[in-house]
Formats: sequence, structure tokens, C-alpha cells
Amino acid sequence: MRIMKRTVLSLFLLACLLVTSIGLTACGKDEYDDGFWLLTEDISKYASLKADDYKKAVLTIDPVDEVTMEEVEKYIRNAQIEAYKDKLVTVNTGTVQDEDTVILWYRGEVNLGTDAEPNWVEFLGGSNYNSSAYSLRIGSGNFIPGFEDALIGLNIAETNINVVKGANKQVGVAGDIVYISYKYTSVDENGKTKSGTMTDRVDLRKDADGNYIGVSRYSKALRDALDGLYVKDYIKKDGQIAKFTESFDMTQDLKNDTVTVSNVQVIGIVSEENVKMLEVAFPTPYTNNENLAGKKARWFVAVDEIQRLPEDAPTLEEADYSFISSKLGIKYDSILALATEQNAKMKDDATIVPVLSEAEISEIGSDKTKQEAAVVAHYKEYLLAAMKEKRESTIATAIQSAFWEYIIEKIEVKQYPEGLVEQYIEAMRASAQSEFDNYTQTEGSTSIATLEQYLVNYYDAKYFPSVDKIEEGFELMAKEQLRSEMALYYIAAAERLTMSKSERDKTAEEEMAALIEYYTAYYQSTGQLSENESFTEQDMANAGITKRSLVENVYLKRVNEYIATTLREYVQFKAAE
Repeated sequence: MRIMKRTVLSLFLLACLLVTSIGLTACGKDEYDDGFWLLTEDISKYASLKADDYKKAVLTIDPVDEVTMEEVEKYIRNAQIEAYKDKLVTVNTGTVQDEDTVILWYRGEVNLGTDAEPNWVEFLGGSNYNSSAYSLRIGSGNFIPGFEDALIGLNIAETNINVVKGANKQVGVAGDIVYISYKYTSVDENGKTKSGTMTDRVDLRKDADGNYIGVSRYSKALRDALDGLYVKDYIKKDGQIAKFTESFDMTQDLKNDTVTVSNVQVIGIVSEENVKMLEVAFPTPYTNNENLAGKKARWFVAVDEIQRLPEDAPTLEEADYSFISSKLGIKYDSILALATEQNAKMKDDATIVPVLSEAEISEIGSDKTKQEAAVVAHYKEYLLAAMKEKRESTIATAIQSAFWEYIIEKIEVKQYPEGLVEQYIEAMRASAQSEFDNYTQTEGSTSIATLEQYLVNYYDAKYFPSVDKIEEGFELMAKEQLRSEMALYYIAAAERLTMSKSERDKTAEEEMAALIEYYTAYYQSTGQLSENESFTEQDMANAGITKRSLVENVYLKRVNEYIATTLREYVQFKAAE
């Protein structure tokens, strides 16, 4: 498993407590041991933590939108449209409308300059020119906010993209735009290397003075070398595949890297390109690429085709009941039965809130219109509650994530348990070596030849800024891991969230038995075990799951639930800087 840009939190969760993720069992003794220091010893001997540091910590997390009935109706409408996806009508004239599905080409540029002196740069991942047209439904929210709205009103007759991929087509720099494929090795400003295969669009058009026009990330030398090349031919020099040293952003941090480009071939030539420009900035925050957050952007788009709901397709209101009843199987009879049962139980349990009161049931009676309205209302309220629950879960997860990054800096360590820092270093090194071995096997030959280079490239620079800082990095990771665990058990003890020995034993036995039963059934169903064979506890240990890890996960769950509730009122909802 390869985890890009490791953070403190991911290390904490992966290294010991959630061992099911990577199978790391060397964080202590391999077997469940009630004498393991984290479970039984007084953590205050090793560390101290102020109550306000975990009870009143002010944490900053990304904002999470409130859930409204409008969102519920949008969800239902999206489901309705999805149900009609096989009945869409193709339209080749006119303008894009809301709820249309457009077959789209797009290419994005971001302004790295100012309004007065703009510097428009194509960014990696901002174009589908080198693949195939994208199917986008207006209103789906799949693109950045504002992009889909900007497409509404676009006339399909005003845009067109046509790519010729025939092997006999020859490039002429007089006015061609080409797709190329090449291998690259890049080195960023921190000395990190990256390699792979890239396909991209290169603009070879020229002005009246013979100068290349348009935005391009490639040098004049490379563009000149494309002149006269046939599709599928490689650029060669002196009989060898030529290499070019370029300077452009390959690591998607909007800063130029040193890039070696080789094995360049043309894979297609644009014979026609009529596009419309849309100005839509990136939102803040933008989790897909924080470097693009808030940047002004412009998009060049072409619509190949419009697919539209048929004229007889129902509106949201018209489709509500028929969709809910036919597609989801929710009928008034089932709601009535549930409401009747709930009303009967209300006499003994005042906390029960029925889906329909006795008065409402009486008012609806046998009126079909009222029954249908009750079904729609019930389903919308159900969705609203489910979406709100999901929102609260998202907030809780964000609080927990921010808290564990925060707390390792707050806990005061008096001493580290003897031998455990070294033991954690050994386990983390073994895990990293396993990742690197898997990386070299799955990705083949790369420019990353050693574990040290791998760590510098794919782990957070906080730990491994350079190849000569590897030992220091592992020690830092191990100590942060231990501080996180100390905080976990300190809070558990202080807030009486711990388990007795008998509770730990029972939890370990029951959860291990349940997992063995599950995996036995799974491997028997896949044919990897016969009906007479069973998954064993040793098999679980080989997968990184021990009785001790199961108990530790219970502690983590209890503390996570506690901090998510306790710190809710102190959370600041804004993008972290």
C-alpha cells in the first residue's frame, strides 16, 4: 500500500491502533498481553496533559454546509434523472439547458500573475483533450462551483473539436495542435524526483512573424522537433530518441520543475478547434489541489452533443410519488403500519415520535391524494434526517482528525517507555520497506532506486526532507506515535473510558471470533478455503489483527466519540491555513 504525503494523523492511526490497514503488529508484543504498558500502567508516569487542552481545544476545520429541504429535493431529482438515463434524447442544435447531459471537451488555464499582468498557465489534470469527451450532467455538481452554470446557454453550433489519429497524418507547424505522448523524469524545487508517462496537448500555431502563439508548457526546441513528424513516429536525433530538458510544473504545485522529456510521439492531430471561453475561478477551499484554491481560471470548452430528458418526462413534483413508490417500494400501507405500531408504543415510551400521529392518520383516511402526499413527506423527512446525520458524522471525523494533529504538540512527555521508541522505529522501517518493495514491483523501473529516495518523495517532508535525514525522520515519527498513544490512554483514564481486565478479555475474544467467522465465510465463498477449513487466529495476526489491536481500537473509538462531542462547541468552521 502506498500512502502519499504521510501526515501525523495517518501515522498515528495506521501504525498501531488501526493495524488492519497495513498489518503492522510490532508496536508492542505481538499477542494480546494485559501487562502491556498502555493498557495497565499509569500514563501520568510518562506524560501529562492539561484538561483544557483536550476539553476546550479550539480546532479549525473546513466548513460543512447545513442540510436543507432544497438539498433533499435536489437529491430526489438527481435520482429521477438517473432513472431516465436510458431514455435521453440526443439534441444536435440549440443551447445547453439545466439538467441536460453534455458531451464535453474542456481545457483549463490558471492565472499565476495579476489582473494587470496575467500569466495564464495550463495546469495538469485540467484538460480531457488527450482522452475522450466527458459526459457531464448540468446540475450534478461534479465540477467546481459555477462551471456547470456557465455552460447553460452555450450554443452547440458554436463549438467543435475534431482529432485525427490516422498513422499517415503528418504534422505541419503552420497551424496544427497535436496530442503527444512521452516519458518524463522531473525534479521539483525540493529535489524530489518523479517519473512516468504523460499525454498532453501542444499548440503549434504561429503568428504572422512566425512566433508560436497560445499558452504552452513546452520549449520552442521541442515544438520545432514536432514539425514533419507522423502520427506514431518518435522524435529522434542522430538515430536515438531525443531528450529535452523543459521547465514547467509537473508536481501540480504551480511551480516550475526541471523535467526531462523523452520518447515523444504524436498520437493525434487536431484538425478543427472551435471553443468558447468560460471564466470560473477555483473555490476556497479546494481540497482536490490546495494550490489552485481561489485562483482565477479560464476554461476553453466545446460541446459535441447534448442529451436531454424527453418532453414527457415528469417534473420533480409530478414524479415524486410515482418515483418513490415504484423505484423505492415505499407505500402508504407500510407507513401506516409503522405509525400504528409507534402510536401504540408511545403510551409506554414518551420519547417515541411516530411518523404519523393518530390525528394525521384519521385526517388522511382513504383519500389517495393525501396518502400519496404522506408518502412523499415521509420520504423527504427520512432523507433530511439521514443527510443531517451524515453531516454530523463528517464534522465529528474532521474534529477527530484535527484533534490528533493538535494534541501531540500539547502533551508533555516526561519520559518514553524504555525500548519502545526503538521498537517503533524498527516496525515503521519494516513497513516502509514493504511499501517500497511493493512500489518497485507494481510500477516497474523508475528513477527511485532506494528506500531513502522513496521516503523523501512520498512521505511528508517534515519527516524526510532529504536522504541524509532518514534516521532522524523515523525517530520523529516514532515519538509522535508514542505521544499520540499516550494522549489516547491519558484521556481514556481521566474520563473513565477504560475497560476492566474482564471487559478487555471479553472484547478481545468476541471480536476476534466474529472476525474469524466473517473471513472464514468470505474465503470459503471465494474458493480459497474448503468447507472443512477455517480462518485462524494466526491468519488474523498475519493480516495485522491481534486481540490487543482490537482492544486498542475500542479505546480509540471511545475517546474519538468523547472528543467529537466535547469539542463541538469550540470548533471554528473555516478553511485551515
